[in-house]
Amino acid sequence: MTSKPATTVRLAGDAEYTAFFGKPPPPIWTGMCAIREGRVVAFGAVAWDLEGYLPRGCFDAKEKVSPFVMHKAALKMIDALRQAGEEVLYVGCEDRPEAIKWVKRLGFEPPLPGGTAWSLMLNGVRE
Repeated sequence: MTSKPATTVRLAGDAEYTAFFGKPPPPIWTGMCAIREGRVVAFGAVAWDLEGYLPRGCFDAKEKVSPFVMHKAALKMIDALRQAGEEVLYVGCEDRPEAIKWVKRLGFEPPLPGGTAWSLMLNGVRE
């Protein structure tokens, strides 16, 4: 029986960001990455504008990664943002049923009329 290569999830640094996205990271950001056999195979990050406001999240995978592992990583990131005092997190979401299901499961609300970003109110109140 052949075993699958192990996937680990950890905090990401500038090198992992650049390896995954092919460009330098934004000035203010934090993220987690999934590593398999020395390669960054999935990445979740939150970046802020230069004033430190408006956190925006993203997630992308180049290889299949356990949905359970990535869900747990996303919940840890959301909890860290909540503990740091952030009030809201915005994410874009592809118009695919599995992507929409994933952001809904994390607690994000669909965009308001005329909006494009899904939002998660970290203080529990939607404005």
